[in-house]
Amino acid sequence: MFFGTAFNEPTHMNRLRFIFVLISIPAIVSIANAQAITFCKSVDKEGHAVNAAKEFTLSGSSARIVFLLQFGSVRPALVSYDLYKLENGKEVFSSTLKQSPEPGKNWLSKEVTLYDVATYRVYAFDDKDKVLGKSEFTLKPSPK
Repeated sequence: MFFGTAFNEPTHMNRLRFIFVLISIPAIVSIANAQAITFCKSVDKEGHAVNAAKEFTLSGSSARIVFLLQFGSVRPALVSYDLYKLENGKEVFSSTLKQSPEPGKNWLSKEVTLYDVATYRVYAFDDKDKVLGKSEFTLKPSPK
């Protein structure tokens, strides 16, 4: 279909389409390789999430949440988590957490303690600043 109509159009349009496709391929591959970060209460010895959720509740004045990231075939030397609060649809930077993977594991877990009720977005990057994953969770107030 693409080539059938392309031959009837001017040559510069064919070149523009070709350039667009070439530019789009790395972005599509990067998105396809990105993984979700799982949020949970803990992680078992095999790297499986325990009590995974997208919503958590403050217990008193804080909440303990574990970020779990599974690796594919390539294990990064270092992982950085960038944590943002979402306020009125905009990301507001909160903090960066860094962690080195343990030898022999194809997963990484990071326990964090949070104090503010909010929706959070977390990005995980490798040591070359390539996005490894992105996910969101909400921290709700404790029931009264």
